[in-house]
Amino acid sequence: MYRYHSEIRLDASLEDVWDFFTRPENLERLTPPSMGMEMLTKTEEKMQIGQTISYRVKPLLGLPMVWKAEIEAMESLSFFIDRQLEGPYAYWRHIHRFEESEDGVLCSDDIDYRLPFGPLGRLGNGFIKKQMDELFQYRSLALEHEFGQSPRLQELSVA
Repeated sequence: MYRYHSEIRLDASLEDVWDFFTRPENLERLTPPSMGMEMLTKTEEKMQIGQTISYRVKPLLGLPMVWKAEIEAMESLSFFIDRQLEGPYAYWRHIHRFEESEDGVLCSDDIDYRLPFGPLGRLGNGFIKKQMDELFQYRSLALEHEFGQSPRLQELSVA
């Protein structure tokens, strides 16, 4: 089992950040175009416990696959947890936390994951970690742009 951690501080209100993150349609805005994300679940409703969200991604060699996740737990203005029901990982559980402070909102992510294919899959974790670093770098720039903190929109393409 592996754990990936990321965090970003946003100069915004907790309510605005929570509202943005709990709208499934915003996930596409936080994903690099190179991953070819396409939402399959079309909804304008905010997330809720038990909700499933499906999308198509091309995480490896441009090969499309369906990723289906369920919102496992949620506490308003504090955290939500999604877990993969179907997708590329043997196990995936993502905790999104939001903490208000004097200088904005700290958004942190902890992802526990296990790769498929046993020992062979473990050999690929270096590649997976690099891919997650790029994804979260893109996501940080997208969030900074979304909340008016960065004009660097042209940097929002990760190779």
